Amino acid sequence: MTPNEHRSGDGERGIDMEQQNRTSIKALWALLAVILTLTAVMPAVPAQASGAEGVGAISAGDNQSLLVAADSSLWAWGSVDYNMSFGQSGSGLWGDLAYAPTKIMDGVASASAGGSHSMVIKNDGSLWAWGYNGRGQLGNGSTSDSKEPIKIMDGAAKTVTANNGGTTVVLTIGSATPTVNGSIVEIDQPGILLGGRTLVPLRFVAEAFGVAVDWDAAAHKVAITS
Repeated sequence: MTPNEHRSGDGERGIDMEQQNRTSIKALWALLAVILTLTAVMPAVPAQASGAEGVGAISAGDNQSLLVAADSSLWAWGSVDYNMSFGQSGSGLWGDLAYAPTKIMDGVASASAGGSHSMVIKNDGSLWAWGYNGRGQLGNGSTSDSKEPIKIMDGAAKTVTANNGGTTVVLTIGSATPTVNGSIVEIDQPGILLGGRTLVPLRFVAEAFGVAVDWDAAAHKVAITS
């Protein structure tokens, strides 16, 4: 191989490296443009969802989110693609634009958002579901999707209801979020079933009905005054 041929080969390699560098620089600029675009459209801090006041509990699915407000109302929102094609938001519309919380129903004790369907237990212990049902996951005996909540069964949760003087207390066994006149209250100890008896938090129930409860640590006594 002659010296000229060597120089020619070196020149070709130099051109190839220069082209590769230019390609890499273009790719980096393209990536930077994508990052800047995402930064421009995404909020720098979490945005507050308007509509529902007072959060009791939340559940996030693949494409939809559920919120149980402090007054036991259920709110939902989600994306407008895969999620909405099956109606997981429960708004009653196919292909709806649930970009903001949309009220679905009242009297909800707990909610769970699945991959493509949603389920809730109401304060009366009934189970409701909606969304994709291709594998019968809604539990209503069919494989038809539902764009709005349908009642699946009663007695899905054991509840205790007490009424006195215009005050109604509903406590679900095992749940630390009972309701007083429809509003969710957080408690430290949930109600339990023990030996065929229902045990409920004494202080919570008493104070819900306007009764004072005092604990005498020295004497290990509880004083209840109406």
